[in-house]
Amino acid sequence: MRYYLRGDLEADRARVAEITTCVGEIQARVSKMQAEIQVHVAKMQAEIQVHVAKTQAQICDLKRSITELRTEQAVAQQRIDSHKHYPVLTLPNEITSEIFIHSLPTYPAYPPLVGALSPTSLTQICHKWREVALATPALWRAIEFRRDSGRSEEYSFQIEKWLNRSHSCSLSIHIVGTAYDLYNALSTLVPHQARLEHLYLDINAQYSLLRPFPIPMPLLRRVDLSLSNCKSFELRAIDSPQLRSVRLFNNSVALAVPTLPWAQLTSLMLWEMVPNVMVPILHHVPNLIRCVLKFQWQQFRFSGPNITLPCLETLVLVGGDAVAKHITPNLSVPALLRLEFEQGTLGVNHIALLKALVLTTIQLREIEITGCTTRRNTVWPSENEYRTALPSVSRFSFQYRTKLYSEY
Repeated sequence: MRYYLRGDLEADRARVAEITTCVGEIQARVSKMQAEIQVHVAKMQAEIQVHVAKTQAQICDLKRSITELRTEQAVAQQRIDSHKHYPVLTLPNEITSEIFIHSLPTYPAYPPLVGALSPTSLTQICHKWREVALATPALWRAIEFRRDSGRSEEYSFQIEKWLNRSHSCSLSIHIVGTAYDLYNALSTLVPHQARLEHLYLDINAQYSLLRPFPIPMPLLRRVDLSLSNCKSFELRAIDSPQLRSVRLFNNSVALAVPTLPWAQLTSLMLWEMVPNVMVPILHHVPNLIRCVLKFQWQQFRFSGPNITLPCLETLVLVGGDAVAKHITPNLSVPALLRLEFEQGTLGVNHIALLKALVLTTIQLREIEITGCTTRRNTVWPSENEYRTALPSVSRFSFQYRTKLYSEY
């Protein structure tokens, strides 16, 4: 029995040794795994710390952006708040209306139908300005009818709106195009024709314009006619009793003397008119105070009775290259105060003509000479020569450029 007990004890000891060895191996593995886990945890902690640092930096950037945006928001809100109380919006409507009127070209000049300089732009700023603009008839009283201003239907509709918005204001109307365009414009204008005060026609007629305006124009004061290829034009005194100023531009040799109320005019411009039309007109304007004559460059000899303009105070002679020297000796202007002529209009040696003209008036005080240039082989009188020859004239002025049509 002792034998068997010894054998069991040795087996148990061997088993214990084996178990001890396994435990040692397991402990070694556990230690190794613990070491690996610690390394991995340390690595993860390092990565997390880096991520936290990056996130913190992003948070700082976002906070800075939010701060900047809030600053911009505050500035924008401040601007909005300031506009809520902007002084111009507190002005009385009457003052705003006057400001609007002064922002446009001075009447009778016309603004464009559309664009920044058009009164329609004032209706697009805010509700208040729109109400003020639509309630200001003077903004819509000067209108241009132009053939190339856009599609005809939209254009006619826009014109009609302007005419209606002008209410009872007198009108300044500019019509540019052909005779066909003129009559199309008049079809829109007829209900408002009695309010016409200033009329500008730039028409390529191709034929005669006999009484193009079917009803009287009692307010009409000024007519500016630029007629190309027009044979005749008629505007009767009974239709325009207040007409005082006419500007006529026509270089057509086929034009007959237009039928206009010449005797009631006080201001007249004849621009590039042929002499056989210009001279008869000058015989029928005894009440002129101001007269501008632009001569064509052609040969001309004056014939017929002298021209007498007893009320004329200002006379302007342009172009013609010595054509005017045939009219001036036959011109009597006893009330003349101011004479203006373009250099060369009276010929080269025109001092004698000026002396003769001065003898017909005792009031001439000013002479202005424009286009003062030097021509080859041409010697013009000096200022001293003018003053010596015409001592009664107190003022001489010299302009080195030639004036444009629009400057007269």
